[in-house]
Amino acid sequence: MYKLNKTAWYLGYAISVFVVWMIVYRYCPETGLIWTAFKWIILIIGTIIALAFSMIEFDENLSSRENPVVFLGFSRQLTAAFTEHVITGGFLLISVLGTPAGIVMLLMTPVFLLCFVVFDAIYMLVLAIARSKDRRQYDSDTGRFLCPECGRSFYRPSYDVDGTITEGLCPSKIGIKNIETSSGIIPCTGSGRRALDQYCPGCSARVYTKEGKPFVVSMVGAASSGKSSFVLSVAGSAVGASGKGAAATGFYYTRDDVRLSEYRGGRIRPTPVAYQPPCILTVEPGRLSTPRLLYMCDIGGAFFTGSVETDLQPQYAYNDAVVFLFDPSRRDPAETAYKTYLGFINRYRMLNRLDASHRLSVPISVVATHSDRPGPFNGLPNQGVRQRMVDEGYFNLVNAIEKDFQRVSYFACDASREDGSASAVVKHLCHEARSDMEGLL
Repeated sequence: MYKLNKTAWYLGYAISVFVVWMIVYRYCPETGLIWTAFKWIILIIGTIIALAFSMIEFDENLSSRENPVVFLGFSRQLTAAFTEHVITGGFLLISVLGTPAGIVMLLMTPVFLLCFVVFDAIYMLVLAIARSKDRRQYDSDTGRFLCPECGRSFYRPSYDVDGTITEGLCPSKIGIKNIETSSGIIPCTGSGRRALDQYCPGCSARVYTKEGKPFVVSMVGAASSGKSSFVLSVAGSAVGASGKGAAATGFYYTRDDVRLSEYRGGRIRPTPVAYQPPCILTVEPGRLSTPRLLYMCDIGGAFFTGSVETDLQPQYAYNDAVVFLFDPSRRDPAETAYKTYLGFINRYRMLNRLDASHRLSVPISVVATHSDRPGPFNGLPNQGVRQRMVDEGYFNLVNAIEKDFQRVSYFACDASREDGSASAVVKHLCHEARSDMEGLL
């Protein structure tokens, strides 16, 4: 930006000098050798003095290393350069006294200001194009920022710009591709921006999402219905296949490595009812510009019964898909599943301020877990799950879900193993939501 300012400043002076010389050459009459020589001597001396003043003024006043350095546009030129000329140079007084510098600078001023009007227009046009391009790229590669810690959604994270936390860093008046600060050059687009330290604009937590594109799946089900097992089954399959012909996948939180090890050892920790950071799978970009982030949001089953007072889940405001799980091997499975669903949909509509007549466009998969156990869903193909649910007394549940959601699918899976049946549910939801995560899991 400093180089751009310097170029604009001296280009404006060069154009102004050229115009002044053309005016003198074109409109000042040739009345004799002495007058002609005197005229050009005044013009040359005035030009040299004016340029000397311009160099001093730029170096002392307009090149100050602000943090960040901003573009030297017409408004700054008008207030800084022109005002200083009037106050310190005294255009009118100098012109009346007939000094060469005063005459030349007086003629240069309107041209100089006009140059900066043009420079401003060009800069703002380039800036508008850059902002539009950056927004399209960001929408394609990222779309939004979801804080792993507080669960809130923002368009962009905040970035550390030379020790200052800056919200929504992008091309602006202080820089189109880069921002100049006292410590160096800070990129405000592309991979350079993604490498900056990032923070949540809401809770100020340090995040490591690297502008990854999120896909959010909300888990719904009664207590002990297999939600946590389902999440870890999907995660285990993805992490286990990492580097073996599949995309490199890992956990965002290292604590989930411990949970996966416990799951593989047959132990599942109870899930709290209050909001907890989701299990996040990070899929390295490969051919993509940014990572892909699979957020699987789990919550204790008591949340859906209303027996425990807790905050609404923030992910219900922005989730891309829903997985509703029920355990057909438990006591009164149909009634339990139906009451759990009613508790979920009422809270979901309350958070999103939707009335009962509004059908949700978010895809939902209804999953019968523990399909390995003896029962009506054992060994049943996914195509027959819906009809079997109707036959087994789940008609109210099926009718309610299909009344509330536009896109409903049915599955049976064994969430206690990493056999791919749980992953198939998530892949289907990615397909329904048109997410490129489908081909990465």
